Amino acid sequence: TKAANNGTRLKLFDAVSLGNLCVDVVVPLQRLPAADPVARKQLLQELTAQQHVQSSWELGGTCNFMIAAARLGMSTGGVGHVGNDVYGQYMDQVLQAEGIAATTRLMPAEPPGTDLDRTLVCFVLVDPHGKHAFCSSYDFGPWPLLQGVNTLPPAVMQVLHSTAAVFMNGFVFDELPLKLVQAALQEASRAGAAVLFDPGPRAYTMKSGSRRHALDSVMNLSDVVLMTQEEAVEVTGLSDPQAAAEAVLSRPGARTEWCVVKLGAQGALLVTKSPKQHVYRGG
Repeated sequence: TKAANNGTRLKLFDAVSLGNLCVDVVVPLQRLPAADPVARKQLLQELTAQQHVQSSWELGGTCNFMIAAARLGMSTGGVGHVGNDVYGQYMDQVLQAEGIAATTRLMPAEPPGTDLDRTLVCFVLVDPHGKHAFCSSYDFGPWPLLQGVNTLPPAVMQVLHSTAAVFMNGFVFDELPLKLVQAALQEASRAGAAVLFDPGPRAYTMKSGSRRHALDSVMNLSDVVLMTQEEAVEVTGLSDPQAAAEAVLSRPGARTEWCVVKLGAQGALLVTKSPKQHVYRGG
């Protein structure tokens, strides 16, 4: 079987993703927009109102994790929000073609045309030189994006109890209240699942206040933390990848056993905590 045998109990899934299910739409532009938030919000409204050929669509967010895991032979599924619009239909079709279980919805189907009936879309802006930028509702809110989701439905709880691992990234904090994210991870952990957390680009927005508290609380619940070298600097304040990984592992009260720092073309660095510290370099 592809599913994991976690202790004495066979799990239905090897891994599931939590949140950040989105469709990326690639939009070529002659010049990337300025960082001005007003202009970028106007651009988002214009792009959202336009029709985009399906050849410019691809799955993004944690869909990439699910697809990669499935192609490695793992049994995978997702928990999150998918609308009944054309983007949601596209996501369902692609995931099904990859052999991934149907997405377990965080909320019931909404009336057609309402905000919560829409699948989250991220526009990937690309200039002629290959430089890119992102434009999506993740940047502008209102947060949390999934308004009205205050409890975990029974179907979601069942999935969390039936997986050997849960993966999530920092965008989940834009979708769901922190208490719900914590509850999901705690449920999965109590059922024996490992928690894998990749702060991603949202690390740049989580350096202080309630956002920093959210980042720290989820890192403390995570068995594995993954970051790029640039994100590691934002999270720890340390520019040396190994020192940053060691800082993540040594946080008081943290359960983290592995920290991976992704180094681009140089590969990656893995630092483990127990039974004694080991450092692995690949590239």
